Amino acid sequence: MAASREAGSCVGSAFASGGEACTSNHSRCVRHSNRLKAGRDGAPNGRPLALQTGRRQRGQTAAMGAYELRERLFRLKSIGADFLDTQLRRCLSTFDITLLGVGHMIGAGIYVLTGSVVRNTAGPGIVLSFIFAGFASLLSALCYAEFGARVPKAGSAYTYTYITVGEFWAFIIGWNIILEHMLGAAAVARSWSGYLDSLLGHVIKNATVANVGSMEESSLFGDYPDIVAFLVVIAVAVFMGYGAKASTNFNTIFTFINLGVILFVVVFGFSFADFSLWSGTDPITGYSRFMPMGFNGVLAGAASCF
Repeated sequence: MAASREAGSCVGSAFASGGEACTSNHSRCVRHSNRLKAGRDGAPNGRPLALQTGRRQRGQTAAMGAYELRERLFRLKSIGADFLDTQLRRCLSTFDITLLGVGHMIGAGIYVLTGSVVRNTAGPGIVLSFIFAGFASLLSALCYAEFGARVPKAGSAYTYTYITVGEFWAFIIGWNIILEHMLGAAAVARSWSGYLDSLLGHVIKNATVANVGSMEESSLFGDYPDIVAFLVVIAVAVFMGYGAKASTNFNTIFTFINLGVILFVVVFGFSFADFSLWSGTDPITGYSRFMPMGFNGVLAGAASCF
């Protein structure tokens, strides 16, 4: 408004003073008119047009950068016509791959968790827990079979996610797989060491505590450094380093040992079976003998066994 009034006074004074005044004030009037036009047409609130254009360009650049980041995070891996080609040598047979899957399913949990679930969670209803866990495993296997048919390429869940969902989620799942195998290997080695120590009358634990020392009871780690479990992990890593065929042969041998132990326990375990626990109620607690913790206990046992 002040600029408008100044321009008006400029024009008025020019006309009042005659031609010379108009000529001398003409350039100033033009400047005022141009300023008013730029403020009215080009930039609101009297801001320069260049400032508004720069902010608009920065906003467009930021939006484009966010779009490119999104495209990079969620880009999909494409499969070419040669998706079955690989630089690795194919050395595993169908028999090796089958036993590899069986060995992956049979871990220390089948020896450690079964007794704990029967005693504390499901009771004799552990039979139903294993049935439910087996059904859930079947559904999981069907999902993997469908992924394998749609994406016939090695790489497990990482490759399936990379091709179907995106790179960001594949990155997360890939590191989760590494964490899963790391924790699983440590748990299995610790369990195997504990069973061996128990068979030897806790000689390993006593010798380690006497020579190395023990940890605090409030520690997040074990009571003592488990050297046997550490050596087991190192031995497995060495076998893995020899190659896929050598590690698969190692897995095949121990898978047959596992299957033999499970068969032995199942066959001779029938001699200790008490089928009277499958019916009736406990006269002391009043709960079912078959499901002392109720159906929720059976479901909790199935989750643990899965």
